[in-house]
Amino acid sequence: MKNKFKIATLLFFTTSFTLGACSDWTDIEGIDIKQPNIQEQNPELYTKYLENLRQYKADTEHKKVYAWFDNSEKNPSSYAQHITSLPDSIDIVGLMYPSELAAFEKEEIMTLQQKGTKVVYAISYDEIHKQYEDIISTQSEAENENTFDYFLSKEIEKQLAYAAPFDGIILKFIGQNPKYMTAEDKAVAKAWYEEGLGEIKENINHIEHELKIRDQLKEVTDILPLSYIAKNYFGKSAAWLYQRINGNKVRGKVYTLNREEVDTFNRALKEIGNKISSLSITS
Repeated sequence: MKNKFKIATLLFFTTSFTLGACSDWTDIEGIDIKQPNIQEQNPELYTKYLENLRQYKADTEHKKVYAWFDNSEKNPSSYAQHITSLPDSIDIVGLMYPSELAAFEKEEIMTLQQKGTKVVYAISYDEIHKQYEDIISTQSEAENENTFDYFLSKEIEKQLAYAAPFDGIILKFIGQNPKYMTAEDKAVAKAWYEEGLGEIKENINHIEHELKIRDQLKEVTDILPLSYIAKNYFGKSAAWLYQRINGNKVRGKVYTLNREEVDTFNRALKEIGNKISSLSITS
């Protein structure tokens, strides 16, 4: 019996020692495994592929492929939650959540644009109208001072501010058959078409103009004598010129440089450039 006990005790200590020793050999260690893609394997071939892809998408004869992408996940845990997982054959993709884009989303939008894919988002009249109805349903008539037209204008203004990284905007409006519409419904629909769409178009033109000016000056803004230009060419303050270059809103209206002001600005750049190029310092 004593021999059996000794054997069992010996086996126990031997097993414990073995398991303890094995624990040093089986520590979990993370290993990065990265499969090289075609861009890394053959950059020249990938560049040629992008050229052919953009040329194909620029061809107006081919059938366009549209898609919508749910980008609500801002901390993706899988590749499928990235817009770069979409097939390269897609011509236009709409993001369902265009506000507050994460940094990685903005980078991926640029990646898609390099492939000739247009990235857009939608402004929906029906969703805006539903938001307004939900708000007034919880308020008394005295509390609700804003008309729908005012609410619509402010909401469109807010959603147009998302436009910077996108290629375009889709305007969504689910129309009704006029045959089944009341006179009041027709009046509302007409006001939307004439006023709502007109305001959106005007704001989009302002944004395009603003982005074009800002993009052309983005690399030289820090070295341009904007205060000097504002004072000597426009008779205005530096803040006035900054507002128009950046398309800032002043008292509810977006201001940019008009055609005459752009000509004046270009004249200032040319004259200042000539003065600087003709200047030299001798020792």
